[in-house]
Amino acid sequence: MPTLEALVTTWAPELKGKRSLWFGSDISDRKRRHAIEAYAPSVAPDRVLALHDATIMGSASEGFLVTRAGFYFKGSGEPKGFAFVAIEDVASYPEVNDKGEVTGKDGLCVRLTSGEVRFGSGELNTKALGELLTGMLAARAEGQVDEVDGFVIVEAMRDEVKLAYLQIIIQMTWDDDQRIDQRELAELQTLMTQLNFSPALRHEARAYIASPDQTLEALLATMDHRIPRGSEEALHISLVKDLIRVLRATRPGANPVASATLKTVASHYAIGPDTIALLQDACAFDEDILAGKLDDSQIVARAKDLAAKASAVGVPIAAIYLSGSVMGLSAAGITSGLAALGLGGLLGLSSMVTGIGVVVLIGVAVYVGMRWLTGGRAREKMARREMMLQDVLHLNQQTVTHLIEDINYYARRMVDLTRETEINRQMVDKLAREMSIFSDALGVLQAKGVDVEKILLGDDAPKPQQA
Repeated sequence: MPTLEALVTTWAPELKGKRSLWFGSDISDRKRRHAIEAYAPSVAPDRVLALHDATIMGSASEGFLVTRAGFYFKGSGEPKGFAFVAIEDVASYPEVNDKGEVTGKDGLCVRLTSGEVRFGSGELNTKALGELLTGMLAARAEGQVDEVDGFVIVEAMRDEVKLAYLQIIIQMTWDDDQRIDQRELAELQTLMTQLNFSPALRHEARAYIASPDQTLEALLATMDHRIPRGSEEALHISLVKDLIRVLRATRPGANPVASATLKTVASHYAIGPDTIALLQDACAFDEDILAGKLDDSQIVARAKDLAAKASAVGVPIAAIYLSGSVMGLSAAGITSGLAALGLGGLLGLSSMVTGIGVVVLIGVAVYVGMRWLTGGRAREKMARREMMLQDVLHLNQQTVTHLIEDINYYARRMVDLTRETEINRQMVDKLAREMSIFSDALGVLQAKGVDVEKILLGDDAPKPQQA
């Protein structure tokens, strides 16, 4: 069985000829960018294996591109594209003219799990395309085909992935001293809200917080088994960042790199010290935004510096924000906030990040526009930073609501148990201790909300950083 890359190298030249066809690193950044913008917006630039430019002027706005996950085409009509994992079968069909007469040429029908895509013989060499896609089906059976062409935010992943992701962080907070305190619980609850845990999934997470009973290796294996193929590296980076952010939030002054759990996870995924240093910088950046230390221009400068460092170590910077930010923003919130500052393209924060819709970016434009209309130019300077802080406050309030629901769950359990026999006294005591920690965590979250409100009200104006 040939490799996926060999299939592309063999059949891509047959689709439209070898002229104006490039592979891998030979594809210019300009052509790749134009092609993605024109007809493949869900594709991350580094995923393109082959690109054909069908334009006369070389704009690459028409043609085709192939990735490890899908095929994308733009001719004179509407763009066409599909994921290889969605193909059910490939079959030729006889083409007919306007009079309903068979022309003697064959088109190609690609049947998908939802609908179908048809290619006429005037668009591509349909026989070659059939051979390419048939080969892709065989490659898919061998596990060579990716599921996605971009980045998938953690909250859009399967529940099993989200739960294992959180359990790994729970395990870290437990392993250091065999307990989970109120600060750690507050961070875990915030992360559950960021990742959009359902009540049922929160119940599973709560049970694990009460009794962590799996090894770190087992949790990593569970998560890895269910990650969408093609998103592995990005999710690994996001997990290490979240381990760092929880350590920084709950162990002020401690060195996160000293954590045995962090060392194990980083080693497991071959994440080196340069990448860990980058993730620490990202956490510090988020903390400074939350503390009100940065205005818009300083946020832009720091973000650009972070992007340059990420490029230097080969880390996709969008991966850093797959689960959200240190300050308590969701992935959509941090994306929209940075995009509003003009950093969307620089950070790769676009529709290629599955789970973040264009409605978010529309919301940013409306928000900033309204602030300009109602507050004038003087207030617009801080509008985008405040927009992010408003989202922090909203998410913090959601987390408080979820935590109150969890406390009520413990209260109901205690009432039920006290109605039963004396045998349950130990269980009641255990639940009382756990509810006490949840109540203390509620206080931590409420204090955080007060701090953010102070910043928004101007009681703690941003202080320029020292040179």
